[in-house]
Amino acid sequence: MTADQPRGQLPLEQVVAAVSVPAAIQESAHQADPEFAPGQIWRADWSEEVLLVAVSGVGDEISSVPLSLDADYRDETSVLLDLAWSPLGIPLVAWPDLERDLPRAGFAQFF
Repeated sequence: MTADQPRGQLPLEQVVAAVSVPAAIQESAHQADPEFAPGQIWRADWSEEVLLVAVSGVGDEISSVPLSLDADYRDETSVLLDLAWSPLGIPLVAWPDLERDLPRAGFAQFF
């Protein structure tokens, strides 16, 4: 193949058919968000920043621990969460040393 030749592409229908969305994500898209509670996973979104967080405490603001998706980059300051606890169907890494209180308005989607 040369730079002039188009690369082979899959039809959109074939790509979409191969996508698997975990049941918890599908369900959360059709339900009202619950009251905040420790242990929940939310997508926080504010000031052009998006973060996956675990709720660790509830008060005037929501205490939150950031989560990441790449277990290969965890270190001694992180905690690998059990796969059964992840609504995304993939391992999650929690970063407890980075826990912060976030305003309620910044929580965009419950998982």
